[in-house]
Amino acid sequence: MKSMDVGKVTTYTLTGLQDGQICYIAVRAYNDSGESNYSKEVFGVPEPDDTTPPAHVSSFQATSGDSCVTLSWTNPTDDDFVGTIICYRTDGTYPTDHTDGTAVDNGNDGKFLNSPGSNDGFVHGGRQNGTSYYYSAFACDKVPNYSEAAHASASPIAPDTTDPTVTIIEAESITTTSPMQIVSDAEASGGAYIQTTQVDSGTAAYTFNIDESGTYKIIARVYALDGGSDSFYVKIDDGEEFIWHLNPSGNPDEFNVWREDEVNNQGTGTWDNPQYDPYNIELTQGTYIITFRGRETNCRLDYFYFSKIEELSYKWIQAESGNLSSPLETALDPDASAGAYIWKSSGSGDSATSDGAAEYTIDIPTTGDYVIWGRVVAPDGGSDSFFTSIDGGEDLAWGVETGSVWTWDSVNGNEQDPLVFNLAAGSHTLRISGREDGTKLDRLLITNDIAFVPSEENPDNVPPHAVRNLRIE
Repeated sequence: MKSMDVGKVTTYTLTGLQDGQICYIAVRAYNDSGESNYSKEVFGVPEPDDTTPPAHVSSFQATSGDSCVTLSWTNPTDDDFVGTIICYRTDGTYPTDHTDGTAVDNGNDGKFLNSPGSNDGFVHGGRQNGTSYYYSAFACDKVPNYSEAAHASASPIAPDTTDPTVTIIEAESITTTSPMQIVSDAEASGGAYIQTTQVDSGTAAYTFNIDESGTYKIIARVYALDGGSDSFYVKIDDGEEFIWHLNPSGNPDEFNVWREDEVNNQGTGTWDNPQYDPYNIELTQGTYIITFRGRETNCRLDYFYFSKIEELSYKWIQAESGNLSSPLETALDPDASAGAYIWKSSGSGDSATSDGAAEYTIDIPTTGDYVIWGRVVAPDGGSDSFFTSIDGGEDLAWGVETGSVWTWDSVNGNEQDPLVFNLAAGSHTLRISGREDGTKLDRLLITNDIAFVPSEENPDNVPPHAVRNLRIE
């Protein structure tokens, strides 16, 4: 038995005890008049200090975006795991420990609290395109003990917004068959154009190459004097010849002026009952011959080129499938498309900045302009908004159309409705953040079909692709 005077304290740490050996403790108080009886006895077993860190995070990845890097990882399954801290450097080396380099600016000094075995992620925005970022992730327990580092690196890159290169074919670049003739004109792009001097006569044939298989349209620079001088015959290889009217609507502003025109197909149309479908053709890689034959005199062709038509894309996402952070949460509703939706529950409060988020990885098939639709319920003017951002960009307030039933509403912001996002082909991160409580989100659609409006009666009823007039293989 051992006794000691610990002074006027209410807590005291006993040292020098043997790990694993039970220790019984009782205390008594004293003053100038004497000592009290001993307290009720308690006991404990000293344990060695925890110096074992959790395992390191796995599947640590860094993905480049425009002015951002998207990080993703899986936390270890150790029972005492409490979180991960991520630091970075830009000098070509990885941080060696959790105090090295700079902690990512996530509002919590680079610390991400989560549960064992969970998946986690973060969009590191505001980065410099072209700079390489070297990240180290350290899992930790409550002591804290820090794991070995997991490494990932990426260099943000701006999207390629350059227009596709097209090969312009000058109409006067070949030898025509009379009475199709080449006429000099200073206003023509190459200083000349072609036209026929006799109806239904004269040809000009051009060899062209297709480097990438796909659906194409033909754009041409033309000049039509009037409704009696505004058409050619056109065919590709041995395909069916069709009539191309330069101004089928008879628009007076399109006569007596050089302009670009998309080749159309009169089909079964007539002047009184026009058809004039856009002429789209599927071409595989290879070499072809396009022939223009005179139909009406003095109809002028300056140049033409083939332009590939990008396929329309419709990406449907269940809102509850995202990576959610509190206070954004999932709730059930049999009227939701998959029986569930996400929201900041009513009464949880509004926020002037993003409050909880759902993050989604979206694969964009082709560079271009996209809009986002959400299936929503916004019960009133105090519960009718989210924040949205792409790839770590600015959080923009999305004012949702109010109503008590599920409806489709386009994402808006910055006084644009719908808000148009120019996205490069590849992977992007969409972030929907809480703003006003009580606003519900069931489903998302990301599409480059700017004119498409989802229907509540049949939301997956996307329009068909354009009918093609001819297929050549």
